[in-house]
Amino acid sequence: MNNGKMILVLLLTALFFFGFNTIKNPDGSDAKWQDSSLPVEYYINPSGSGLNETDVINSINLSFAEWSKPDCTYVSSKYMGKTSSTTASPSDFVNNLFFITGKWPPELGGYGTIAVCTPATYSDGFIKDADIRFNAADFKWSTTGEKGKMDVQNIATHEIGHLFGLDHTMVFGATMY
Repeated sequence: MNNGKMILVLLLTALFFFGFNTIKNPDGSDAKWQDSSLPVEYYINPSGSGLNETDVINSINLSFAEWSKPDCTYVSSKYMGKTSSTTASPSDFVNNLFFITGKWPPELGGYGTIAVCTPATYSDGFIKDADIRFNAADFKWSTTGEKGKMDVQNIATHEIGHLFGLDHTMVFGATMY
């Protein structure tokens, strides 16, 4: 094997060993939840999704459960119930997940932004609040894998990864890609 191919194999192998990245604080440390903040409590507003509310809640709860499955995880979560809130505030220390209808705010990303999680960290470096907004202004949603629609559980699982402090990875096909 020539050196070029060998280096490529080593680099690709390394990607699988480092298949996740963490959100960084301004000082370069990892943003994470403080142990005393676990389980992370969250509320869901399924209105605006255009779907059966129970199906939306179940899909999002399954997404949270996915992050607690690995033996190596420290994260845990607790569903606190439905909310009517459509407000994301980094200072209310309430984790809300909701659908935005009407016009998608441009400060949350341009055309094509499907959903956004905004984890808020403070001077101690710990995440204190993380709200998730799903774009129901520009996208149709599904809980059944319907073609041409965004899958609630799939998108929620990715955004909940951000809520727990994970950033995007370069590993194609990974949940956090």
